[in-house]
Amino acid sequence: MTIIAPERVQPAATAWPADRVERWDIARLTPYVRNARTHSDEQVVQSCRA
Repeated sequence: MTIIAPERVQPAATAWPADRVERWDIARLTPYVRNARTHSDEQVVQSCRA
């Protein structure tokens, strides 16, 4: 039988991130300015034709 040392057990008061979920309108979201995965309109059109 394995016994976990008390200093290794997380306190019950630790919040689970999913407990604080907020619903936002899409209009409230803003794109990250430094996003490396952005595409020009021309690239988007090309992907739609494929």
